[in-house]
Amino acid sequence: MAWLQGFGAILATSISFGFIAFLCLRKVGHEFHVHYGQLSKLIGVNVGFFIVVVGIAEGLHRIFLPTTKLGALIYAAVFGLVALGAYLSVANRLGLSRAVFDRNIGYKYFRYKHFE
Repeated sequence: MAWLQGFGAILATSISFGFIAFLCLRKVGHEFHVHYGQLSKLIGVNVGFFIVVVGIAEGLHRIFLPTTKLGALIYAAVFGLVALGAYLSVANRLGLSRAVFDRNIGYKYFRYKHFE
């Protein structure tokens, strides 16, 4: 596991979170009769996005390895913001945000109340 170079903790947390989320979704589906067919697009996008982000992060980690704490902080912040923007874009284009929140989400769709 030396090839992960500190990425193992994030990967382990993601796997355990996914397992707990799966168990919770199963319990909610059993208690409230929610079928996974309704959540298949959401689960598919999240799993696909996770695989893409892990692949990109691993590729960038091989090209650029931050050596200082500040460099690692800047790397994580920039990568996190880019990944967030990509996820919001995918969620808005596939209609996931409208299905979950009844509106598109992101800066482009945010309106201040005093401007309306």
